Amino acid sequence: MDTLFVVGVPKTGTSTMVGILNCHPDIFIMHEWLIDNFFGKNKRYLFEFCPKIKEDFGDIRRIESDNVFELYQSLYKYFYEQGFKYRYFGDKWVSVDTLAPKYTSWRLNYLRDSKVIFMVRDIREWLCHNKIRKIYYNTENNIVSPALEYTKYFINSFKLNDKINIRLKDIIFDRQSVFVKLSEFLGIKDIDLICDRWWEKVHFPERDEKDYPKFVHKWWEAHGSALAVPKHTHVSVVLKDHYFWDDVLPIFDKYFNCTNSFGKEEINTDIQHIRKLESKYKNCNVKLNECYRDINIIKYNMPNFSR
Repeated sequence: MDTLFVVGVPKTGTSTMVGILNCHPDIFIMHEWLIDNFFGKNKRYLFEFCPKIKEDFGDIRRIESDNVFELYQSLYKYFYEQGFKYRYFGDKWVSVDTLAPKYTSWRLNYLRDSKVIFMVRDIREWLCHNKIRKIYYNTENNIVSPALEYTKYFINSFKLNDKINIRLKDIIFDRQSVFVKLSEFLGIKDIDLICDRWWEKVHFPERDEKDYPKFVHKWWEAHGSALAVPKHTHVSVVLKDHYFWDDVLPIFDKYFNCTNSFGKEEINTDIQHIRKLESKYKNCNVKLNECYRDINIIKYNMPNFSR
């Protein structure tokens, strides 16, 4: 068994990726259970089929970063002994404070021994998503800090030993290429056959005991985007000319459009460049309406769960 994590920032398609992966019988990705965090909001679901977790693993609050891999391995062993024989097991790690520098460093450090699927969305769309602009990061009034932290976090992900980047737009407009990428990364040949049309499958599972851990937490009821038919990204924009775009977009696009890896020296150089931009814009607010000529938000309909 390998540990596998879906990582990203809010509104980058992480829930959609969990839905895709969990359609496959060999994969179980928990949805933000955060078992390494004593106050993980969804850990109560774990207690339903692993009630002795505190006794088995000790005080989770004291788990050090070097032991997190061991923690997930131990939980997988428990699943295996109960007959839940997944090939890949892990969690989705996304939080509103994902962009905090300290959070970024120790979260990515946790992942060095695991396989990682890093979700990324075009920063132009991400900054003006309704929840990003009005709830999580208040980009309505200033896009500088979220944009630079997001770019830095994304660049840092290239330091991981065993990861792939999946762009949200590719899931929507070229999902067969995403299935090929996932198949090669995970060594599972039938992902395209089993996981296609995931939006029809993830919330209506077969009532089979072997799949029980996946469905004790009906996370999809609050994450309708994972069940949306992939027709569009729900956000379309037209940019204005602005000096901030001139500074940020070239370096973001370098990684967003990359087809190969980067050396650590080049990655560190680019991170230093972002830090210089942070100093440059330290006392500068750039409002959303200064950078966009048009923002169009397309709503999606939540599915009916009464079936």
